Amino acid sequence: MTLLQLRKDIKAKKPTFTRQESHRKKKMDDGKWRRPRGIHSKMRLHQQGKKKSPSPGYGSPREVEGLHSSGLRPIVVHTLQEIDGMQKHEGAIVGSKVGMKKREMLVMHAKKKGVVVLNISSEKFLGEVADAMKARKEATKKSKSKAAEKKEEKKDEKKGIKTAEEKTPETPATEEEQKKKEKEEKDKLLTKRV
Repeated sequence: MTLLQLRKDIKAKKPTFTRQESHRKKKMDDGKWRRPRGIHSKMRLHQQGKKKSPSPGYGSPREVEGLHSSGLRPIVVHTLQEIDGMQKHEGAIVGSKVGMKKREMLVMHAKKKGVVVLNISSEKFLGEVADAMKARKEATKKSKSKAAEKKEEKKDEKKGIKTAEEKTPETPATEEEQKKKEKEEKDKLLTKRV
């Protein structure tokens, strides 16, 4: 049995360590471990049937401590130079704040150098990035064409050229409607004077 397999077995048996009385008080159930210090605490005395406390037996073997499940030592990477300085027993983890373009560059560079990227499956990721870039370019082309059309319409409006919709003649109004409009205009003039 390898040490990595041994570590996996140990961690499978490891319970979740919770604070004493955390099941009673909501504010204590935040997932943080605190050592029980009470004089009569059964948990401090490790009595049978009480909650388990962290102890050296639950730890992983010293040789594989901090290693990735693949057996490589993980190193967070943000630049191409950091990938160049990596060794065979190390695996790259691309930083979470690295943007899409730079992330793509880092994955491609790692692939050339033979460095394993632990948090990204390179083939799948590169395919997704290529698709996303195509979609983004198409969207920008569409938005640019729409903006150009709007500019042309504004120029036409300034020059006085009417569009096809505006060129259609209005339907002639009936005599009653014309009389109403004239009366409304007279009322507006009268109210302005007062």
